[in-house]
Amino acid sequence: MLSPSPVSRLRTRVGLSLTPRLLFLETAAGLIAATVAIAYAVGFSALIFDGPIAAGLPNGVWAILVGTAVSSAIVGVMTSIPPMAANVEATTISMLKVISVAVVAASVSAGEDTQQAIVNVVAAIVVATFISGVLFSVIGGSGFGRYLRFVPSAVTGGFLGATGLVVLLASLKLATGHGVATVWQALASDPGAQGKAICAVLFFVAYQVLRRVVVSPLLLPLGFIGLCALVFVLSHAGSPFADVVADWFPSGAREIRPWWPMSAAAVGAVDWRTVFAAAPEMAAMAVVIVVTLVVRTSGFEVSLNRRADYDREFAAHGIASIATSLFGGAACAAAPGTTRLMADLGSTTPVSALVVTGIVLLILLAGIDLTTYFALPLLGGLLMVVGWTLTVQAIAPPLKQRAWSDLVVVCAIVVVAMTVGFAAATAIGFAFSCIMFALNYGRIGVVRRHLTRTSFSSHVSRNAEAERALRERGDKIHIYWLGGYIFFGSSDRLYEQIREQIERQRQEPVAFVVIDGAGVTGLDTAAVQSLAKLRAFCAERHIAIVYASLSPHIRDVIRGAGLIGDKAAHIFPALNPALAWCEDRLLPAAAGPGDTADFAPWLAAEIGRPAASEALMAFLQRRTLELGEALYVAGSGADTIDIIATGSVSIVVGSPHKPVEVRRMARRTVLGEMGFFRGQKRSASVIADGDVVVYTLSRGEYQRMLREMPDLAQQFLVYLIKILSDRLEFANGAVASLLHDPAEPAGETAELTES
Repeated sequence: MLSPSPVSRLRTRVGLSLTPRLLFLETAAGLIAATVAIAYAVGFSALIFDGPIAAGLPNGVWAILVGTAVSSAIVGVMTSIPPMAANVEATTISMLKVISVAVVAASVSAGEDTQQAIVNVVAAIVVATFISGVLFSVIGGSGFGRYLRFVPSAVTGGFLGATGLVVLLASLKLATGHGVATVWQALASDPGAQGKAICAVLFFVAYQVLRRVVVSPLLLPLGFIGLCALVFVLSHAGSPFADVVADWFPSGAREIRPWWPMSAAAVGAVDWRTVFAAAPEMAAMAVVIVVTLVVRTSGFEVSLNRRADYDREFAAHGIASIATSLFGGAACAAAPGTTRLMADLGSTTPVSALVVTGIVLLILLAGIDLTTYFALPLLGGLLMVVGWTLTVQAIAPPLKQRAWSDLVVVCAIVVVAMTVGFAAATAIGFAFSCIMFALNYGRIGVVRRHLTRTSFSSHVSRNAEAERALRERGDKIHIYWLGGYIFFGSSDRLYEQIREQIERQRQEPVAFVVIDGAGVTGLDTAAVQSLAKLRAFCAERHIAIVYASLSPHIRDVIRGAGLIGDKAAHIFPALNPALAWCEDRLLPAAAGPGDTADFAPWLAAEIGRPAASEALMAFLQRRTLELGEALYVAGSGADTIDIIATGSVSIVVGSPHKPVEVRRMARRTVLGEMGFFRGQKRSASVIADGDVVVYTLSRGEYQRMLREMPDLAQQFLVYLIKILSDRLEFANGAVASLLHDPAEPAGETAELTES
């Protein structure tokens, strides 16, 4: 089957294979989204260019519309979760407002006129957009975007809350024409300001009430457009309200005014020293909109029920922002409200975003006077809705969840942003992110599981006497499975946990601490210091530390720190050999090769017939094996039961070139019984670890035992059943210990397993 060509994949991606009905839905969604984006462009431009630089409103409209057109096309096509609308977001505008204030202040200090201040503000917007684009591109290109989803919600909530307050205060100024310092005095004495404020508040309140009754994505855009049309008619139809609403629209010539950054830079029209006086605010903007994009993308994953590629989203926004800056545009980002609007209207492809681009480009090319059609009080009411929504999104989650620490962080960032500035709030947010990450990750703990040899053994099977002794003394061996990144927030807790458990165990002092690091991804300097403290603590009490399953890098770090190399600390490539080594040290006699002198009386006593040792041995054949010699070969017939008298053997699977040891059988253990009675072929090979002596019961000799000494045969069977029962019981206990929640009492799971 032929794979689709690149052209075919591109056609599918941008929606060129749509049916007429779907194409109509995409076009309608794009048309309504473009209307909302245009309204935001005018309103947000008025927020930035007010007061002494109000004459720069046409430049602001150009910058935002250019950003909307370019970003909608690039982000809309490249996004991993279409449809996605990209226009100037409230968070971005609040930062651009902060930048414009800083640039205007620097221009005034430099004695520059209003026109120069406007040029400097527009240049600052372009530079901030370019910087944001570079940061987006670096994050997306380096693959770091996927990790930014772990930014604490309280930090993102703080920035959202501060943005919401900035937009709320600016919406009041946009609606009435008065700032916070003078608005209350104007409302008390100026009927015109009162009427504008009432209009904005009524729009806000009406929407909040109606959205609980009319559940439709069209409520806000259609309501806003309808009221704007009504006010426009009233201002031009000679109605009694014409004089009242006449000053609700910006005065003066308001044609869209293009601004080309390359041309301005070439002729020296920009005072770059004044522009870069807002460098801290530009850096803060880049960081804030990065955080905002993470929040928005996460929200899209939930609302669209699809998983986003964060690296792809950052790369798309980076390309869009850099391209936008080349045409004198402002940074645009994924817009949650407009995106949900397009999705609710049936859009599923980038076509709707491309429609937005087409409509905005037509307006730019035609130079349509947009400010003629949007009344400032209604724009103020619209932005009140936006600001209130952001504020609620920041405050509501910690309040509902009673996460008081998160609420404190949110309020702290908001207070710093509103009093000191967003640059300081960015630093505070970064500090809070680090602190909260350390605290929250430290609470998880790096000890994923903790058991003793009493309930968990190595892969070595031992005789009943040795197993009994190990179970009785199993608490002398403690096993810790570690996972995650061990750093300053968790390393001391690891040390304290092991220390407390060692000190609590007084009756049977701990002799071995086994640390399995298979799940450890890394460790910092503080973790190495904590392991050094643990080494000193254990050495003082003659406790051996045994490391297992460490990655090469972590093994080198531990060796380099001098934590390995003496009798107090040892290292093994895997947990099984490490634990077997500890077991052997607890049972020195069982670890040695032993002899065969007392094998016959031992076996007779184990079967329960001490006096029948000679009769029993008459049915067994003695065999000797050398290192590497096979007792069983995988696939061969299972016609014998073997008892190891001395030495040990390894059970291996896999090919001869890459054998894998799955178990080791120590002296005086039985093997081969399951295949013998089930009549199946050997499932694994058994290889001698050194000089080994085994006693073999063949199928023929077993049949002879059944005929000549049935009582002895029956007791031999009971012996085998007892061995299998002991193995099964211990395996069940080990599984229960591994399955139970470490936070729950282990006994409850054990009881369920036994029942």
